[in-house]
Amino acid sequence: MITPVDLQMTNTQSKKRVRVTRFKTIGLIIWSILVIVQSLWFFEKQVQAATFLTLAGGIIGVIIFFKAKLLTTYPISTTMMLGYVSYYFLLPPLATFLEGKTLTNNLIHPTLDLFHASVCLLFLVLAFTIYRKVSGLQWIRWFISRKIYKPVGFFHPPSNVHLIFMGGIGLFAIWFQYFVAGGYQQVSVGTINKFIQGFFPLVYLPYAILVRKLIGKGDRFNRKWVLILIVYTILLGVVSLARNSRAALFSGVASIILAYLYGLAIGIYKLSKVALRNIALLSFVIILLSGPLTDLAISMVVVRGVRTDISAMELVSETIKTYQNKAALDYHRKNVAAIRSSIWDEWYVDNLFMSRLSNLKFADNSLDLALSMGKPTKNYLREIEVQKILAIFPQPIVNLFDLPVDKNFITTASSGDFMLYAVTGNPYALGGFRTGSIFGNGYVLFGWGYPFVFATLMLLLFPLADSLTSRRSIIKTDQHQNNFVPLLSSMVIVGLFSWFFFLTSAATGAESMSSLVTYLLRGWIQVPFMYELIYWFTYIPSKMISKIHI
Repeated sequence: MITPVDLQMTNTQSKKRVRVTRFKTIGLIIWSILVIVQSLWFFEKQVQAATFLTLAGGIIGVIIFFKAKLLTTYPISTTMMLGYVSYYFLLPPLATFLEGKTLTNNLIHPTLDLFHASVCLLFLVLAFTIYRKVSGLQWIRWFISRKIYKPVGFFHPPSNVHLIFMGGIGLFAIWFQYFVAGGYQQVSVGTINKFIQGFFPLVYLPYAILVRKLIGKGDRFNRKWVLILIVYTILLGVVSLARNSRAALFSGVASIILAYLYGLAIGIYKLSKVALRNIALLSFVIILLSGPLTDLAISMVVVRGVRTDISAMELVSETIKTYQNKAALDYHRKNVAAIRSSIWDEWYVDNLFMSRLSNLKFADNSLDLALSMGKPTKNYLREIEVQKILAIFPQPIVNLFDLPVDKNFITTASSGDFMLYAVTGNPYALGGFRTGSIFGNGYVLFGWGYPFVFATLMLLLFPLADSLTSRRSIIKTDQHQNNFVPLLSSMVIVGLFSWFFFLTSAATGAESMSSLVTYLLRGWIQVPFMYELIYWFTYIPSKMISKIHI
């Protein structure tokens, strides 16, 4: 049904998109000047080559993917591509420039790293174009969205109370896992523990209250919800400290910020003076809190070595004590070079947040290890990747079909760990969950044929990702405008941070080919299933609470 709000939205979308285009152009010019100035300041042959690849990748990526029409029609797939461009091309020069470092800081193969990123970008552009043009892939997307997700209520806009209820289930699952079931000592053990972990992503759902326009109609936002979200955030902070995970602490808020920016880009939110004031205020708050948040992140890193030896409550206590011990934090900052492992160095920039969101060192490490591998080592890594795929099946199925996988072994280390272990043979490499990269992993598995394999897998993954969104019709007043706006599930909104960096080594991104295959086989089913299970489980209680106007 068309509403006056929809009509007003359509009448102003054209102006908003013109502003977005103008913002894109100005931002791209400023960014390009900054990258060129940085390259001239650190004038070296290797820096110039890396700068050229960075400029080419950033400009091509922004021009192709930062379009309101693409973001409206293909919400998740376009977001994934913008995240890839941001991680490998846009953010690294900004992060290094702000710290007075060169783009190639602490990289062994900087030109090779960015060459791999550029080649993969070209293949991904080709895959994205094919995906948009092939009707069969679009049919898959809409069949899953309309015939599988929609009938079970995946796109129903939950009330604010309902979102709090579902988030509470996720909060309870984390609390039970870490405070009752044994914490890090038992986190990877048993089918029940794995089932409980499936509810963890629900914990961020209450934050969807802040961007309700993206999930359709629903409750109004007022001051009481601000207080409720503050209390909820404090509880989330405690369990996040018990998880010793920076991503768990900040990814929910980051997803909402990305969702709001997405809404601005496609015209759902007005780019008005009030919006600009809110953005400026938010930026000021982030800058103001950057110091304390960085200290908290460092505290979590400092106590990481003992997280498997103490209880969850003790881990929280130790993190808080470390945060209050400014001398210990200063010591960590000043001696970070000495603290780094001699066999694994992830340092690219000093800022702990930017070191996760724009860290070319992960790709550099994986490619350096890949280049040192012989045929037997590569064969070992291929076996590991096959086991990682087979490990998605429950143990009873593994036993029934006698699948060649040791789940207890394969799930206790990352792809980065296995690459390091394959090269060094050092048992210390396993269990550290070091971050790998799809570049080195793919090169080991398929040589220079891996960009083609990468693009082929994404060709299958794009429709599955976009099927997590729907759309609602509005009046079309301009022939250049879409006659619909995207409708996002609340589950997608609070996971937008992960989707943005899905094709990178940041946050929960894919660090190996097996990660992509795992999503194709299970991920697109598991998360919606868990969401729907809790949605209907909490539906009646939330309705009852809503009636008493709490």
